[in-house]
Amino acid sequence: MTRIVIIFLYLLYSINSIATDIIKPSTQRFIITPRISSFTKHDYNAENQNWSVCSSEIGAVYFANSMGLLRFDGENWNLYETPNVLRAVYCSGDTIYVGGNGIMGYFLESNLNAGYHALATIYNDIWKIFASDKYVIFQAFNRMYHLNEHGHIGIERIEEGNTTFAYPIDNEIFYQLSHGKLIALTPNAKERTLLNSPALNKYMIKYISKTVHNEYLLGTLNNGLFQLKDGRLTRLPSALNDFLIKYQLNKAIYLYDGYYAFASMNGGVIIGNLEGEIKYIFDNSNGLSSNRIHGLHHQNDGQLWIASDNGIAFVDLKSPFLYFNYKNNPLGTYYDALSYNGNYYIATNKGVYVARPDTFHTNIFDIELVKNSEGQAWNLDVIDKELFVGHNNGTFQLVDEQLTKIADVAGGYHFLQSDIDSSIMYETSYYGLAVYTRQQGKWQFDFNINNMEGLTHDVIEQNDGSLIVTGSLKEAYHITIDHNSKKVQIEDISKHAAFNSSNWIRAFNLDHQTYLVASDTTLQFKEGQLIPAHKALDKISYISEAIGNYCFIRKKGALELFNFKKNELVEIPYNLTHIENELVYKYENITKIKEHECFFCLSEGIAYTNIENLTTAKYKQKPTLITNIEYSNNRTGEVGQHDTIQSAVPHIYNTVKFTFTALNYESDAIYEFYLDGYSQNWQRITSSNEVVFQDLREGQYTFKVKQKGSSLYAKHTFKIAPPYYRTIYAYFVYGLLIVSLYIISISLYRHFIRKQTYKQLIAKRKKLHEQNMELKQKQLDEEVKELQSEVTLKNDKLSNLLLQNSKKKEIIDSIQQELQQIRQNEKYVSSRHIDRLTRMIKSNFNEQKDWLMFEAAFSEANNHFFKKLREKHPILTDEDLKLCAYLKVNMSSKELAPIFQITTRSVDLKKYRLKKKLGLSREQGLNHYLQIF
Repeated sequence: MTRIVIIFLYLLYSINSIATDIIKPSTQRFIITPRISSFTKHDYNAENQNWSVCSSEIGAVYFANSMGLLRFDGENWNLYETPNVLRAVYCSGDTIYVGGNGIMGYFLESNLNAGYHALATIYNDIWKIFASDKYVIFQAFNRMYHLNEHGHIGIERIEEGNTTFAYPIDNEIFYQLSHGKLIALTPNAKERTLLNSPALNKYMIKYISKTVHNEYLLGTLNNGLFQLKDGRLTRLPSALNDFLIKYQLNKAIYLYDGYYAFASMNGGVIIGNLEGEIKYIFDNSNGLSSNRIHGLHHQNDGQLWIASDNGIAFVDLKSPFLYFNYKNNPLGTYYDALSYNGNYYIATNKGVYVARPDTFHTNIFDIELVKNSEGQAWNLDVIDKELFVGHNNGTFQLVDEQLTKIADVAGGYHFLQSDIDSSIMYETSYYGLAVYTRQQGKWQFDFNINNMEGLTHDVIEQNDGSLIVTGSLKEAYHITIDHNSKKVQIEDISKHAAFNSSNWIRAFNLDHQTYLVASDTTLQFKEGQLIPAHKALDKISYISEAIGNYCFIRKKGALELFNFKKNELVEIPYNLTHIENELVYKYENITKIKEHECFFCLSEGIAYTNIENLTTAKYKQKPTLITNIEYSNNRTGEVGQHDTIQSAVPHIYNTVKFTFTALNYESDAIYEFYLDGYSQNWQRITSSNEVVFQDLREGQYTFKVKQKGSSLYAKHTFKIAPPYYRTIYAYFVYGLLIVSLYIISISLYRHFIRKQTYKQLIAKRKKLHEQNMELKQKQLDEEVKELQSEVTLKNDKLSNLLLQNSKKKEIIDSIQQELQQIRQNEKYVSSRHIDRLTRMIKSNFNEQKDWLMFEAAFSEANNHFFKKLREKHPILTDEDLKLCAYLKVNMSSKELAPIFQITTRSVDLKKYRLKKKLGLSREQGLNHYLQIF
């Protein structure tokens, strides 16, 4: 970048009073620098003092801290304590060599938790470690220990005195005897004297490097820089050298493009070249926590680490963003900045400041408060080549390097010159909208439109000359003004349905288009209508002015670069979180200073960038590292201890936490991760460097993680073992159980079918049996009925027979009686004839024979009646049995009386006696009882 371009690019950054005294006396000087990231003991939890710094091949940074080895990977600090104070650290492959007070040893980066490994027992302080040819050199002030590739240690004693720091050059080690000659040494070989001049006796050399063939740069503690050529010392005259003389050089390193970083004892770090140009100064006024610098390390292209007496700092020297007054903030909060007449003007809450570039150093500025500008300044605008200031005390114009009030309009936030009539200017303020007119070459206040609620904030002119005006909250108006009559028509467009749920509304002009941005929507005002804006502008809160084809938008809490010509967000390789966090809320201001250049007005300074550089910069890709993997039980919190490379992770530890780092030191890293076997797409994480996957199922997974925008990613493959109930053995058992259950089920099914078939058969048989039984019952019933009928018939016959016999007997008896009377009375009848007739009657009527006939007929009708009756009642007589038989056939007492030739009463008595013999109670019926036999 040329000096002319730098004049326009670089803006004010504070440089300490000492540096400014050297460069040019002034009451206040500022110099711009890249952003300085500072870390104190409260950040890294170790001691204040850090003596040396280096970085390993993987990109982690190591510091020799007074408490031990301090490691930083961009995300996490780790301290690995040592027995005594560390003074030096040097990284080579996996080995981190350390030295200090009685310490000479190493750590292994792949196993830092194993701790410090001593190489030898020494009684010196190691102050520097470096590589020379095939040796690693541990340097004390009076000797050097050289470690070869086989682990053997040799010693080179400085017999003639002490030295400060030694430097490897062309396979030799260059050092100075204290206030003496300059020597070149090869381990295990003779030393050679490079320079032995009385002039060296006045200097203590702290830095040696080779610039070109046989030319060397020497840096001294108190006398600045010298060139050694052909045995002659020549001081390098420059302001840079003057700075180093005054603040004492401690160490130096070469950076790039001819630039060096010089660490001073009392003045911080200065970046410059041998031509004397001072590019940056870093000290405790602009970010460093201490001006005493012990160690410098150039990690990558432009990335500078600073180890100091009180903390650590990091600077990306090639960052596309530059800052001024970033840490030390005497100017207050920044609201606006612009370029005017070759100077820069800044509006802050303390007033308006002018920054003028230094005549000899294009990145250094004199800054002073503009006269009459004290107090809150809100806005700066150049209209018709005149600078206007919106201020709490009124509206001002810059005249002869001081502010002149042109109106009492207070709180002016935005000036707008009409495109329809260039003699009209508008200003938003605390009290409505002010209207100015240009009369006789001067701007004068004309009138105020104050019939709007509250203060006004934004104003944008439409093609027809009407205005869109917003307030500080939910106020938005479409205003039409008749400047001749000064009549105003105001339409409250905040009542539009699209703004019903909005809390605030702002208006922005982008590429001659008006956008109304609300808390929950973005609309475009076009030809009097509100229409939805492009979806890329949804959920935004701020739109900057156009810078080329780009603008910055604040979207969902992040600052994004937007190409409004293509209506798309632009991916850039730099995180804008630091800038976004320091934009002044509700007063965000990103202002264009040239076609592709802009300022960011921040709460503690101003940042600058060039959009072309920002969009075309090549991303510094770094491989993301997985720093820790933890497998745990999500329910108990227990962490598993196992080798995941050799075996699968037990299922009880199926919650996995990955910790990682992108080794991004210049900004907060944004990570993208992907777990193959679990998710389908890359996912983004912005506020953490760890991710947890809970309760993973068994299977093989590959975790991948990278920094946003990078193609380099780290990966780790692991396998989660199944739980015991989902192992192959469990599935084998399940298979056996399933087969067994299948067989049992089939057997049970078959048994069930057989049982059902059997039940159906039984039921069928039962039904058939019941049907047969019903049929048989019917048959039996019919047979019984027939038998009963037959029995009844037989009984009836028996009864009839008995009755007939009884009647016959009665008749016979009557005939006998009659014959007796005839015999007695009729003399003419022969008695012989009567006797013969009597015998004939008796021969035809035999009572015993009649009974036998009855008994035979009765037995036929009532099978085994007499047998059963005799078995149960053996005391019964034949006469009793006859009576029972007669009663069985239901013969009454009256009917029985003739048979037994007794009276009816005698029959009843006979029946009573029979009941007694049968043992019947009074309630039991004799006839009923006999029916059961």
